[in-house]
Amino acid sequence: MGSEMCIRDRRITMRSVQPEKPSERWALQYSRCMSRDVWLEDFSTLEATAEVAKSGAFKEFHLQDQEVLCRHFHSVVKDYINGVYK
Repeated sequence: MGSEMCIRDRRITMRSVQPEKPSERWALQYSRCMSRDVWLEDFSTLEATAEVAKSGAFKEFHLQDQEVLCRHFHSVVKDYINGVYK
């Protein structure tokens, strides 16, 4: 098992079973490419977003429906800070 893909200076480890057939090899390579593209797209805005956040230009960010995991994460962190979870 094991397959690695490098995205810029970040390393992502993708684990998989070694393909036995050419079709499985193609599917593995295709999924690696698709995953790489998603990671590049998602990470491409992080540095600019972090700079804006540090500048204080915006006091709050509005997250869209597709950012549900981010919204949930921040909700849980806020609950921990407020003592909801002990």
